[in-house]
Amino acid sequence: MKNKRLYFVLADENLFHPHYLSSVINNLPTDWKVTGITVLKEHYKKGFIFYLFRQYSLWGLLGFVSLTLATMLKTLLNILKLTNESSIERVAVRNNIPLIKIDNVNNSRHLSYLKTKHIDILISSCGQIFKAEILKVPKIACINRHTGLLPKYGGSLPVFWAMYNNEKKFGVSVHIMVEKIDEGDVISQEVIENKDGNTLFTNYVFGFKWSVTATLTALHNITTGKFEKRFNPKEKLYFRFPEVETIRDFRKKHITFSVSDATYLFTSILR
Repeated sequence: MKNKRLYFVLADENLFHPHYLSSVINNLPTDWKVTGITVLKEHYKKGFIFYLFRQYSLWGLLGFVSLTLATMLKTLLNILKLTNESSIERVAVRNNIPLIKIDNVNNSRHLSYLKTKHIDILISSCGQIFKAEILKVPKIACINRHTGLLPKYGGSLPVFWAMYNNEKKFGVSVHIMVEKIDEGDVISQEVIENKDGNTLFTNYVFGFKWSVTATLTALHNITTGKFEKRFNPKEKLYFRFPEVETIRDFRKKHITFSVSDATYLFTSILR
């Protein structure tokens, strides 16, 4: 039987994506083959200083310093080639998968390159918007991993907004990509309990953990014609990055990052 060809487009982030990618690859059915990976370089639309300010506002001093140091540590481990999951590149090398880095997913040269890969399904886990031409490249579909229960929690930081709205549950959705953001049919969904005392970071860790199961289920469902939920525009909500005042309100009820999160973060990197 001919292998189905899978391609990943991932944001250039080394805290969650390397383990997510490695776990999906290691658990793929034997009739699937990953033929390539595109890593999208970080864009700072309003400048790098503004990006740092927003991250500091969201995570607080402890979270901002911890996440910055963790990113630097993983970068160093990647340079020294000391761990297998220090970066997306290390995962690609270990699995003999071609990898390219670009700035714009819709770039014409990138589109031409993708067409040579004869992709059946393209999996996205990034923030860039896919235009019509790239959506037509795979034979089956482009699908997107989203850390939120669609269609109610579309847009940026869905876990933050679910906690802000005192939801008892949050989750992960994998959906068909269409030209309108987060409006495709949901192929698989994992619902996660929002336990009292969980920090924002802890819930994102759970979100990426269950993203592996959601992705593998989505690959099975899309090839068998099964859908978790058809898109209903009446249920759609779309959120943007919270303003500073909203983050302050969030902190009155929840914690974004704790000492326990820092301990977990560095322990997981070094083990």
